[in-house]
Amino acid sequence: GCSCEATPLRLSGGSAAQSTILQSIDALLGIRHESAFLAEMVDYMHPAHRQLLKDLAAETRLPQLVAASAPESRLRAAHGRAVAALADFRKRHIGLVSRYIVAPAGRVRTEFASLAERGTGGQPLIQFLKEVRDEGALPPPLSDPGVDGSGD
Repeated sequence: GCSCEATPLRLSGGSAAQSTILQSIDALLGIRHESAFLAEMVDYMHPAHRQLLKDLAAETRLPQLVAASAPESRLRAAHGRAVAALADFRKRHIGLVSRYIVAPAGRVRTEFASLAERGTGGQPLIQFLKEVRDEGALPPPLSDPGVDGSGD
């Protein structure tokens, strides 16, 4: 049954930010986002996926290994290519969202027109996507005082 006295829940709509894969890649590469929305979306994930993200963020040593490697090392080059590929993916994602969500919503003045302003997760859509893309394109912090990258 339904309890009529229950407090209504206010939930976010579906959003790609609820996907574990991109947040996992960010964690592995050492990319940190300041978006409270991304952190909030973790609450919508399966508990095992939440734990995976927590473990990846706490245990990944890649940023420290990259920082400790020589400037011209293959590791640094590969890390840079991975970060650039992720930024390119996000750039293309913005293009797809603009083409298939924002533009049609602007043409059709219905209840869905608000998607031009707010995404399915309730965030300012294009602004949010650009922030995530830009944060991922920045070099991740490569030094962490007290962490020597040795794995000990």
